[in-house]
Amino acid sequence: MNQSTDKTMAIFPGTGIGDALLTLTLAHNAVRNGYRVEVFNQTLRELDHWFPAFRIQAVPDAARIPSVIESHELVYLDKKFLPEKLSSEQLTHCVVASKRDFDRQQHYLDNLKKLFINEMKLQWYDDTNGISPPAQYQRCRYPQRVCLHVTSTNAEKNWPIEKYLKLANELQLLGYQPMFILASSEFEERRVLSEQPFSVKVCATLEELAICLYESAAVIANDSGPGHLAACLGLPVVSIFNRKSNTLHWKPLAKQLNIVTPNFRLPGKKGHRYWKQLVSVRRVLRAFKHLKV
Repeated sequence: MNQSTDKTMAIFPGTGIGDALLTLTLAHNAVRNGYRVEVFNQTLRELDHWFPAFRIQAVPDAARIPSVIESHELVYLDKKFLPEKLSSEQLTHCVVASKRDFDRQQHYLDNLKKLFINEMKLQWYDDTNGISPPAQYQRCRYPQRVCLHVTSTNAEKNWPIEKYLKLANELQLLGYQPMFILASSEFEERRVLSEQPFSVKVCATLEELAICLYESAAVIANDSGPGHLAACLGLPVVSIFNRKSNTLHWKPLAKQLNIVTPNFRLPGKKGHRYWKQLVSVRRVLRAFKHLKV
């Protein structure tokens, strides 16, 4: 990173892993425009050394955010971090974004790109976020290992764990080594999986998860942060969505991506309740087979 620049930018992404990783693309492109960038995100700070071109640090106390804004020439703020009292002068160099205001018919990253070009008046170079795994980790060290991520931030988006178990059995019959990945807080899933004959990796930190994904061959996941992280790391991804319309805005930007959704949408509460029955193990397995793993 060119540290000689006097231009500085602060970026406050949203709290979700997926949208935060996509927002780091702003940081990467800002560096290409000659800015020294600081990112403030509670979760991604664990991966600070995976992004050598800029710093990722903890979100400051709310009382300190105005001073952070004042100390940077350009600021991107997810709306939830916007201080209550900011002068009009302070706001002149801030771009405030809300996911609710984004065009959901376009990808989240395309919405960010528009803000970057039209509001920040900067040049967009590419759609990557500059992630660079430390040298001690090896891409696809375990070429038969396929990570399965069975949770998300919303239980309604989760394909049933029973179907994941059937999928794991099918993968094993094909010669792959399925591994279930969980956060240390996901106790119920750990209990269910502990009774099964498959490997389970409990990741205490986001970096543990990143290492596990990076050294695997592919990932099958719900609409969740680990799918986006796997995509950033260059892995083939199968992503299971509860509705096709959500894929326009939230699909992982993987080089190899197959998305599985219900063949048709059930309206209202029925859709939330029954979509899982419309996505079969056979369809997800077929999507995986179409990847080049």
